[in-house]
Amino acid sequence: MKSRITCLFMILFLAASAAAQDNMQNFNYLLKDTALLNQVKKGNYPYAAIEIGAKAPYSTIQRTGYPIKIAIDPGHVASTKKEAIMEERYINSEDGFFFESELTMATALLLKPKLEARGFEVMITRPDNMTALGQTYTQWYKKSRKQALCEDLERGAITREQYEELITAKPKALFERYFRDKDFIARSHKINAFDPDITLVIHYNASEFKNSPKTYTPSVDHNYSVAFVPGGFTNNEILAQSQTEDFIRLASTDLVPRSIMLSAFIIEELNNKLNAPSLLPDTDPDLWYLKKYSVYTQKPGVFSRNLYMTRAIKSPICYAECLLQNNRNEVQALVKRDLKVGSLKVSSRTEQVADACYAGIIKYFIQTGAIR
Repeated sequence: MKSRITCLFMILFLAASAAAQDNMQNFNYLLKDTALLNQVKKGNYPYAAIEIGAKAPYSTIQRTGYPIKIAIDPGHVASTKKEAIMEERYINSEDGFFFESELTMATALLLKPKLEARGFEVMITRPDNMTALGQTYTQWYKKSRKQALCEDLERGAITREQYEELITAKPKALFERYFRDKDFIARSHKINAFDPDITLVIHYNASEFKNSPKTYTPSVDHNYSVAFVPGGFTNNEILAQSQTEDFIRLASTDLVPRSIMLSAFIIEELNNKLNAPSLLPDTDPDLWYLKKYSVYTQKPGVFSRNLYMTRAIKSPICYAECLLQNNRNEVQALVKRDLKVGSLKVSSRTEQVADACYAGIIKYFIQTGAIR
């Protein structure tokens, strides 16, 4: 009897030790501050959230049934050239004008039936060419902004002073100071309510430059793909009450390593199928946010970064920047409107991006044993 108790104790001890090691492994991706990470590795926990995350029981994702569910979030909101200029997410070239929101929407619409044909259940966060709130931004501004602001005032989400400033704000100012966050929240709520097995956020990147519809977007010779996963918390973010719960959840589950695995497969396929090389830490010195806010996961093209979507989504997530829009060759490809997708007429390059994302997703589910 004594030997059985001793054996059981050893099993529990080893399980607890393994869980603690898993928690600690996550901190390599969660903490941006290297000095803080070194303290945590020595068993020192300067912040309550870190101590709770380090000592919380480690849990792994368990499949509860089929079909496998996939959420796709096509980035940005613009439905017209005017909205794209307001959102500052567009390319204006000598050969024509195109904008990121229509590229991401088309990619999502092309990817969805490919995945459904394989038996997956798929949800897209925003309707064809609209925002996650079910209207274009222009429609929302004209018809719904007053009601939305009144509701937020009544429930204490904004102050009376903020309400007075926002109710008279011009479209661009209201978008930047209020609507963009509201749209993010709507996306995350839809995704978490859907309870997917994975989430793919689709973006198309562009170099850092000052854009203007009166001038042509500067083109570059280099190209790359990059994906962001949860992590990269700064010290101030760890202390933020609104982020504490998410930090602890990410520290004590396998969401981060699962996200890294998923993203690595997708980046590999974007590299192979699009010739968009995986971004490495020293590829582009102009990408200030990599050095300031990101942690390299040691998987080519995959970085931990504490974006709202990577933090708030409760499934493994790949936040993919699929290629560089203002690369000279990409501009030539993306400006062509040779493919009809839903209500959109876009470049057939979007289908190549969808194919690459599909291949990466399939590799992930094969690797995890969910499909053969």
